[in-house]
Parts: sequence; C-alpha cells; structure tokens
Amino acid sequence: GRQFNILQRLVDGAGGDLYGSSIDIDGTLAIVGAPYDDNAKGINSGAVYILSRNGSGGWDEIKKLVIPDGDADDMFGDAVAINGTTVIVGATRAFGKGAAYIFSQNQGGANNWGLVKKLLASDGAATDDFGASVDITSDYAVVGAPLDESPQVNRGSFYLYERDFGGVNNWGERVRRSS
Repeated sequence: GRQFNILQRLVDGAGGDLYGSSIDIDGTLAIVGAPYDDNAKGINSGAVYILSRNGSGGWDEIKKLVIPDGDADDMFGDAVAINGTTVIVGATRAFGKGAAYIFSQNQGGANNWGLVKKLLASDGAATDDFGASVDITSDYAVVGAPLDESPQVNRGSFYLYERDFGGVNNWGERVRRSS
C-alpha cells in the first residue's frame, strides 16, 4: 500500500472529496471518510480509507471501501467509527433515507474488509439523515438520525443495534429512541 503522513491528503483524492471530514482511530488502525469521493458508484457516492500504522511511524492505506450497493450522492463515509477490526460507515443519502454499513477485516478472506451487515432505520423516512453519526463497540452499534421528524420536526433519533440479536452476526435493531 501507499505510505503517507496521516495529516496529508491521499494521493488519489480530488478537490471536493472532503477527505478527513470523518475519522476515527483504534490502536494501529484508523478510518477516514471522504463522503464526496467520486468513484465507479457515481458522483459524491463517497469512500472510506482504512489505514494501518507501520513500523517506521507512518501510515499505510490498506483498503479503500466504497458503498457496496449504492449510487451517486449517497455520501458513504459521512460518519465513521472503528473498534478493533470492525468498522461502521454512515451514508446519509443512501436509498433516500440513509444507511450504515458494518465491515470486518477478515470477512470474506484475510484482510478483505468485507461487508457484515447493512443497517437501515426500522421507521426511516426521506431526509432523516440516518447515518450522520455512528459508533461501534464489540457488541453494539449506534446510528444517529438527527433530522428524524418523529414525533416532531427534526427532533432526531438514534438506533441501537446488537451483535447476534436475531442470529449470528445479524446486528439486529434493539432500541430506537428520540429525544
């Protein structure tokens, strides 16, 4: 992979990608979002870069993730979080309602960073911004929808998902709460 200082912009980036607008780090791994990245999925479909700290103090790009089932303007990478070798990525415009995606380092093969689960709001509506904030632990994932209008305009909600709830690696929705 390419080596670079974590403070520098990625070589394959372009103006307007917003590389670094979301970032998280856990140990020797970091995740960086570029929600306006243009790639094979379309303009502003977004991308996420996973970096690994190397022995000489730099960071190597080990994987670039794009939305697996998305389209233009999905903003994949709007929010990111990492816990160990599991990451969650928000895509606030995916499917017109927003989505979040959980990937794992060895899902589908060694260092493949494959998709484990796509999360959707059980009551999602257009412009909720589901996926605008995300976080993950070993057993729980939380996704924010700050513009959710249930029961009041832009009151906001969050959704809590639990690993293995509803089946092995299912990440089933456990709680939906508004303020």
